[in-house]
Amino acid sequence: ANWMSSFAGFYLRRPLLPSGYLWMYYTNPLMWTYQSMITSFYDGRFLLCDASAAMTPFVSCVNGNDVVTFMGMSSSNYWPAQAVVLGFTGGFMVIGLILLHYLRFGSR
Repeated sequence: ANWMSSFAGFYLRRPLLPSGYLWMYYTNPLMWTYQSMITSFYDGRFLLCDASAAMTPFVSCVNGNDVVTFMGMSSSNYWPAQAVVLGFTGGFMVIGLILLHYLRFGSR
């Protein structure tokens, strides 16, 4: 596990992160991707929870929106998160193209 996955919400949910690390949380491309995936999967779904699933934190959930709220996310952030992921992708592509143009490797 690297620092990007540590501050994406995989290990610590947003409400549990110390306030000093919030800048790492919000500047992390994996967080925006993870938020989009969680929101698109659980938003509006009804979950079937039973007593045999007692080890999961979602045992009392009957609604997917409860899971999204438990994770510290909002279902209204789906499209903004998609836009941020698209921005990160475009930015990384532009930086890569600029570096490929100006960096020279090998003999001249």
